[in-house]
Amino acid sequence: MLLSTVRDTGTLPCGAVLLWVTHLTTCFTDIPCGTADASTDPASPTLTQWLSSILDSEAAQLRPVRDWQRSVSVRVDLNIRSVLDVDEKSERLLLYVLYTQAWLNEFLRWDPGQFGGVQQVTLPADKLWRPDLILYEIAGLEDYDRSTQLSVTHNGWVEQYQPRLLETSCPLNLFHFPLDTHTCNLTFMSQTHTVGEMELYWGPGMSDGWEDTSFSRGEWELIAISAITSHPQQRTHGHPTLRAQWELIAISAITSHPQQRTHDHPTLRAQVTVRRRPLLYVVMLLLPTALLMLLDLLSFLIPAYLKQRLSVTATIFTGHFLFLIAVFTLFPPFTTKLPLIEVYLFGSLGLLGCSAMETAVVFQIANGRSEWFMKNIFPSLSLLSGRSQSETLLTDSDRQQTAGGAVEPNEALGLARSLLSDLARIGQDLRSMRQEQSRLGTCREVGCSVDRGYLYLHCLVLMVGGAALLAQWNKQA
Repeated sequence: MLLSTVRDTGTLPCGAVLLWVTHLTTCFTDIPCGTADASTDPASPTLTQWLSSILDSEAAQLRPVRDWQRSVSVRVDLNIRSVLDVDEKSERLLLYVLYTQAWLNEFLRWDPGQFGGVQQVTLPADKLWRPDLILYEIAGLEDYDRSTQLSVTHNGWVEQYQPRLLETSCPLNLFHFPLDTHTCNLTFMSQTHTVGEMELYWGPGMSDGWEDTSFSRGEWELIAISAITSHPQQRTHGHPTLRAQWELIAISAITSHPQQRTHDHPTLRAQVTVRRRPLLYVVMLLLPTALLMLLDLLSFLIPAYLKQRLSVTATIFTGHFLFLIAVFTLFPPFTTKLPLIEVYLFGSLGLLGCSAMETAVVFQIANGRSEWFMKNIFPSLSLLSGRSQSETLLTDSDRQQTAGGAVEPNEALGLARSLLSDLARIGQDLRSMRQEQSRLGTCREVGCSVDRGYLYLHCLVLMVGGAALLAQWNKQA
């Protein structure tokens, strides 16, 4: 309209010149074009109109800086609310977090006094530029953009709050199961912007205000978090409870600022440490096995030559074998190393099996039922025990000689012969019984000696193996 007035009249009115100068001055100041002091200019736009003019422009999707040589500083806060799951088979960690990112938009500044004292507004998230941060270790489909609104203050500070489910890949070492501790990385990085265009830093939420996060979410519970910047340390907060299988031990925040290459993308890394609560596995696996091992030791109080001893040891071994089959689903999958708890369980099964076999062998020895032992081993053991073979064994020739002398025919004394024959048979039976009892006593002494020696060896293996397992578990603890 101003140009048409000049063409028609050939002159420029003073009011038009003043209006033109005012318009140019406003456009070259920090206040966007079209804005004015609402208290002095009754035609000044409202806050809604002014925000609409900015949101409708294509420049709203660009980096919110007036000088393109400057970078945008983005603050990231990660508030982990719960450890939902740790999948040992696929090596994944599932977290429920409250993710917050904030930055400064140099074009969204206004004086609250000019707009009725309004200091904060909420704007649609798809209308403004936002940091394009992604999780580098993402392992599943993430419901990323839940937040559809942005909180904007009068000084241009923009904040976006996002409740997110983070499913990340995490290498798991299950060797110390169930006393295992795992450290997982959460790396946030920009997809397109370089370090010259965007700077990332952790907000105060990574180190402060974690005391209120210790609450249960289903099967998992968050109990402690610690945070640092650049130099990993660990500080714990909160009070642990025991209502979930996994607990969060610490989270360390690491800021990466590449210095040599200008095209590197800015990154932030947090290290989350989780530890399994072993109470379930102690009650379900370790304690029953320990009780069975104790029962197996108590079975040595039963003499080895009794059938009840053999029955007890066989029952204990069978029960432990069926127990392992029943609880096999509780074992985590392993790739390279057999977990310590499986070494403990299968080692216990092996000891129970050896105990059952030892009981069967000693039972045969103690009752003199092993012909090979009686023929090859028993004579030597009898000599070592102080008895001669002639004292313990009645040979066929001795029996014949004794029987022949006892039943020597005497035609004259028929009645005396009959009586002497009966007495000889009775004496022979008594000698046979004494010899059998002596032989059986020797066998039982040998069996008890073997059984006692195996008991000492059994206890030694239990103590050494238990000490080794406890030492390995204490290293992890």
